[in-house]
Order: sequence, then C-alpha cells, then structure tokens
Amino acid sequence: MRKKERKQGSLYVYSIWAMILLVVCVLIAAFVTVRIADHKLSEISLDPDTAGLTAKLNGTAGETEWKNIKASRYLGIDGYFELLDQERNVIYRSDGGMSSSAYTGNVLNFIPGSDGIYYFMINKFTNPDGTESYQLFYDSDVSSEGIVTTEMVIEAQDGQVIFANTDGSRLVLSADELETVASEFSNGLYLQKDTITTKDGTELTAVYHCSMMPVKDYDKAVNRIYITSSSAFLCVVILLVVLITMYQRSLISRPLVLLDSAMKDFAAGEHGNTVKYEGTREFQHVIDTYNDMSVQLKESEDRRHHMEEERQTMIADISHDLRTPVTVISGYAEALNEGMVPQEEVPHYLQAIRQKAANLSDLINSFYEYSRLEHPQFHLERKHADLCEYFRAYLAGKYEELEMQGYHLETELPDEVIMASFDPVHLRRVFENLITNSIRHNMEGITIFASMERKDDHVKILIGDNGQGILEETRVRVFEPFEVGNEARTSGRGTGLGLAIAKKVVTAHGGTIRIADDPYHRWSVLFEIILPLEEQAESAK
Repeated sequence: MRKKERKQGSLYVYSIWAMILLVVCVLIAAFVTVRIADHKLSEISLDPDTAGLTAKLNGTAGETEWKNIKASRYLGIDGYFELLDQERNVIYRSDGGMSSSAYTGNVLNFIPGSDGIYYFMINKFTNPDGTESYQLFYDSDVSSEGIVTTEMVIEAQDGQVIFANTDGSRLVLSADELETVASEFSNGLYLQKDTITTKDGTELTAVYHCSMMPVKDYDKAVNRIYITSSSAFLCVVILLVVLITMYQRSLISRPLVLLDSAMKDFAAGEHGNTVKYEGTREFQHVIDTYNDMSVQLKESEDRRHHMEEERQTMIADISHDLRTPVTVISGYAEALNEGMVPQEEVPHYLQAIRQKAANLSDLINSFYEYSRLEHPQFHLERKHADLCEYFRAYLAGKYEELEMQGYHLETELPDEVIMASFDPVHLRRVFENLITNSIRHNMEGITIFASMERKDDHVKILIGDNGQGILEETRVRVFEPFEVGNEARTSGRGTGLGLAIAKKVVTAHGGTIRIADDPYHRWSVLFEIILPLEEQAESAK
C-alpha cells in the first residue's frame, strides 16, 4: 500500500521562488554596479569641486582632521591640496609628498582663486635661435560688466622680461619661480587657491592641485568604467543564472538518477528494491508509484515461485499417492491372475483391491475438485437463503450417518434467521470435508461439534472434535495441499486435499477459515469459519 502523502513542496513552486530570487539578486547587483560606477565617475570628473573642499576645510581642528579628507573626491584622481601659513610656508600636504618653498615671491600671485575672478596660464616655447622663453597670461574680470583684462609678459629663462603689454611688475618671475610654475602646469595639474579658517580662527592659504584630465582621456576613462561595470554586472548575472540552474538541476537530476539506478537494478533481476527519496511532490509521486510497482512485482513473483513450488510438490505427491494403490492393485491382480493366491485368501485380496480402488477414486475426485477451484474461470453459484436453516438441515441429515459409524454429534445453533448469499453445493463440501477429516483421523466414540453464531456483519461457524488433535507445529500448514500423515494427524489416512479445498471455497465466499483455540478446553480441534453477510457477501462475488 502506498505511504501516506507527505507535505512537500512542488517543483513549480520551487521554480517560481528560484526565478524571484534571481530577479532580486540581479536588481541588487545592478544597484551596486551603478553605485560603484557613479563613485568612479565622480573621481574623474572634469570640474574640480574646490568650493566643496574649501567648505570641508573650514572649521577643521588640525592635521588629524585634514588626513580624513579625501582630496581625490574633490580635485580628481591625482589631485591634492596644500595648506600654507601666513609666511607662505607649507604646513600640510594631503598626498604626503615633500613640502617646499615653492610659493615665494610672486608665485602665489599667479595662482587663481577658486572664485574664478582671475585666471593664470603659462606656456613654454622655443625661439628661432633655439633659446626657450615663457609666455605668461593673467586674465582678470575686474568690471561689473564682466570685461576681462588680460596682462601678458614674455620672459627669458633667466627671468629677463622680453615683452610686456603692461608694466608687468605683478607678472615678473625669477628664473627659479618660472621653473617652479612651469613644472606645476607640465604635470597636468590645474592650480587654484582659497583662504580657509581653522577651528581656532587661524587663516590659512589652501592651494589646490586639481587634476586636469583632457576631454579625450576623460571619455576613455568613462568608457572604461562603463565597460568594466557592464562586464562585472554581466558576470554576476551569469553566475547567478548558473547557480539557480544548478539548484534546479539538482532538484530534477537527483530523483532521476535514483530512478535510473533502481531501474537498472530491476532490469538485472533485483526485484523488490525501493527508492528512498524526500523531495518535490511531483517526483515523490513518481517514485512512490515505482516503489509500489516494485514491491507488488516482487510479491507477485514470490507468489508465482510459491505456486510453482506447490505445483511441483503437488505433482510429486499425486505421483506418490497414485503409485501406491496402483502398485498394490496391479500386484494383487497379477497374483490372482497367475493363481499364486490360495483360494481361501482370494476374498482378502479382492477386498484389498476394492479398498485401494476406492482410495484411488477418492484421490482423483479430490484432485479434480481442487483443480476446478484453481481454474481462473471458476465461480460460485450463489443463492440468497437462510444460512442457519441450511446448516441445521445438513447436520440433521448427517446425524444418523455419524451414529451408525460410532461417532456422536453435538450442535449449538441459534433459533433465528441468518440470511446470506452462498453456494449451497460448495459450502456443503466444506462442512463435509471438515467432518470427514474428524472421522478419518480419529477412532470411533469421539464427539463431533458444530455451532453457528451471528456477529454483527458476519457469521461464525465452528466445527471440531474432542479427538487426538493436531500437532502445534503443523497447524500453520494444515490447509496446504497434501498435508497429511504424521505431520498433521497421527493416523496418516486421507488425500490431504480436503482442508485445502475447504479453504479455497471459504475464501471464494469472501470469508476466512482457521484453527481456533477452545477457551473451555472441551475440543482438541476447532475449525472457525467466518462468512460475511448481505452486502459483504455481495461485494465478494
């Protein structure tokens, strides 16, 4: 019988949850990827946020707080800032580089403020005679109308002024200052300055070295970030898909592998093996069905082997039982035919031949009856009648016969109508076989007992005797064919098919038969027959 269905998840539900998990993970991966890309893009921005850095520096308490400020966030990847005291000495540099006195003289004047009012540029070029000169521009917006005033000075490497469109006093730099300013611009950094006030009220000059990334390089960096982010996101999605697929594959492949292995074992002849599996409802149903099939086939095979063994045993027993009387009849007949028997013993031989012939006839009739019951097309000819009255009439007809043979009959029958559906001919054979079994295996003078009692939806019939009984170890086999002799009864008489026929007839009626124990110890053998009544009998047809 199939096990009670367990509460298990469906493969469809698992698949839905797997898809939901995949979508959630993809959305999380997309969110993280976008945030990382935005962070990287902010670090390579074309426009430095010097105003934001100035606001961050204002109100700081000293170097401890300055170190916590990430300059690249405001000034670009390579940007850094320096803080100068009132004597223009560098007291802090954010990139940890060596401080210098690069801001002496007019150098600080050329660094534009973060307010954008003026702007400074220096270009280094080579003269026709091979010497190098510097071109310095200083643009300032000094009018309310936004008119820009440009001052220009050209100096030689030694600081000598070659040309100036104004008096140029503010633009003139020494040779060292020219080299310092030119080197700052040659490093790809854009300089700005601003004034900050620390927490204790000290004013410092902040020089911002802003990363001046060309537009071309900026576009390349942006493309690189986009490609890297997209590739990383795609890899994460592929990984998630692989993991979800492997999970779903495990849900499907594991039961299939178990079934495949079990079927190979089944094909190799190992029947009755079951698959142990706890998983999704769909595969659990398939495996339970396979287990039921395997167990049923094993039971069917065992029954077939048992029936084959019974058939072989039956053939051997029949051959033995037929050979003995036939041998006796043949030997006695031959002795009589050849005149080897004295005249006074001829009646004795004829009586022996008659007895063996009767035994042989009983054996053939019993085997014929047993074979009929074994035939697939056998069916009962049921009649709906009073079972109690039928049993009473049978026992009444049997009473005188038993008295003549030296046996006593004791009955306990109810005075009521017990309607049932039964085959009168075959049920009579059951009663006859049980009573005959008592006569054959006991001496004269014993009492045969018969009773009937209604129990709810069935009737109980008891037939037994107070004779020598049946050995305990052979009771379980007493209903098997040819179970006679010392293993069942001590006399060794009978065909050994009577009780087997009785069991088949009772089973065909939908009932059961067994050897019961007498609680009052009056009867040494007591056969109990249980037959269903009304609807139960109808359903057993």
